[in-house]
Amino acid sequence: FLEGEDGDDADDGANGDGAGQANERYESALQVIFDGMREALPHTEKKLADLLNEIPLLPPEMTAAFVESLLQDEDSSKNSVGLVICRDVVLTRLRCRQKFLDLVMKSCTSSNEELRKKAIRMCTNQLYAEDVLQLPIEAAAAGFLKEAVERAIQQANSAKIAKSTKKEGILEEKGSAEMPERPEAEAIKQDEDGKPDEQEDKYEKDRGHATEEDSPDRLINLYCALTTKKSSLLQAIFQAYGVSPLEAPLRATLLERAQNIADAIGPSDKNILSIIEKPPPGSEDLVLCVLSSFTVEMPGRPLVTSVISYFEEYPTELNALVPILPGLRKNDAIKLVPSLIQLPEAKLIEAIMRLCTIVYQEQNSPVITPAELLTLLHMVDDRKLLKSTITAINVCLGMGTIFTSEVLAASLSQLITRIPLPQLFMRTVIQSISVAPKLRGFIVDLLGQLIGTQIWTNGTQWKGWIMAAQQTAPESFPVILRLPPSVLDQALAGLQKETRSGVVERGLKEPLPENVLNVLTKHR
Repeated sequence: FLEGEDGDDADDGANGDGAGQANERYESALQVIFDGMREALPHTEKKLADLLNEIPLLPPEMTAAFVESLLQDEDSSKNSVGLVICRDVVLTRLRCRQKFLDLVMKSCTSSNEELRKKAIRMCTNQLYAEDVLQLPIEAAAAGFLKEAVERAIQQANSAKIAKSTKKEGILEEKGSAEMPERPEAEAIKQDEDGKPDEQEDKYEKDRGHATEEDSPDRLINLYCALTTKKSSLLQAIFQAYGVSPLEAPLRATLLERAQNIADAIGPSDKNILSIIEKPPPGSEDLVLCVLSSFTVEMPGRPLVTSVISYFEEYPTELNALVPILPGLRKNDAIKLVPSLIQLPEAKLIEAIMRLCTIVYQEQNSPVITPAELLTLLHMVDDRKLLKSTITAINVCLGMGTIFTSEVLAASLSQLITRIPLPQLFMRTVIQSISVAPKLRGFIVDLLGQLIGTQIWTNGTQWKGWIMAAQQTAPESFPVILRLPPSVLDQALAGLQKETRSGVVERGLKEPLPENVLNVLTKHR
């Protein structure tokens, strides 16, 4: 009866009954040994392992039932022994391999968290290393992931149905508000204790008291662990995220796992780069999570290239650019400024911080200095982006620790040399008076320089010049008095009465040309 693991059964039927009886006696004796060793665990762990390795015939059904009882035991040490037995049988007993591999897979989704973690570690680090086991393990893990997605979709659909049913019930109640309710209808709504039936709210209550059995972790952790060993499996993770309902807990769980997966795989892996370049529909948030993990250190050229390719394919996906900004070449970053200003304000602030403050070890300075960025914003020449440009400049001026007085002065000094003046130049000059009061003297000097450009020939900029002169009074009085007589006349007319009186009073005390004095006298 001690047939080999892969041997044939008895050749003739005459021996069949005898062999069957012998097998029964063999299994009964083995069961007695198993039960005895089980009671003495963990002291008999080594003897049990030796027995299972050395006995010539391992009855699959009986042994599997014994090991499964160990795995389901409340004693964690017995769980561990069960897993070790599974591993040894899978690796050394071909005849029993699939049955015991199934037990390992079942343990990888157990509601017992400690057992589940041990099983996943063993499966990922030991069994998955065997080429012959990779496909069946991957197939099982993919099945668990698929089940998690199907559950998420089913739960979302149930929620919609429950919500719709509840809404219809409310409408029906409103429609029959004036009609007396029939006794039988009242009976339906009351249970035997006289309490309202709460069946329609069952789904919401169940969601509020989710058990370990309901948790997506239980089904997806094995697959996520395998992706750290084989990155080509990642595509299914992103696909699962993309098709899962927005409110599904599965999406939040996958987001949590994504960072660990990204850390293990690294930013140069060709499979993750391919996904970033062309992610499955709906998985954009997961891509951003991975990118954030990759850019703790300076992003390499392959990663930057993949993100740029993705952005070129999907120009509205601006958020993807933010994590890789510190790794861009300056020229590439400059080209992206008109796109970046269209980001929502919170993301825009993050983009500015990454561009202007992050300096990796491999760099000597940020990709773009704050002064350069402020200058570039004023050079955006697209009327469609005017509102976005104004918002971006306002954001910069509100970040006083980065855009300091020195930064504003450096940028304005660059901008004043531009011909023609940038459209928003005087607007920023006026704002600078408020956000950086110590620049008043510097701004008065700028107003003097602008007289040489005949700023009054540009109506919009001229209005801004007068406003700036008004806000920097009385320091601006000498500059105002340098204006040509006809222009001075316009300027005085545009100033507030108190400021105008101050300019006139000061001018009449100085040795100015007669035509200038005539203008001052006119406004006296």
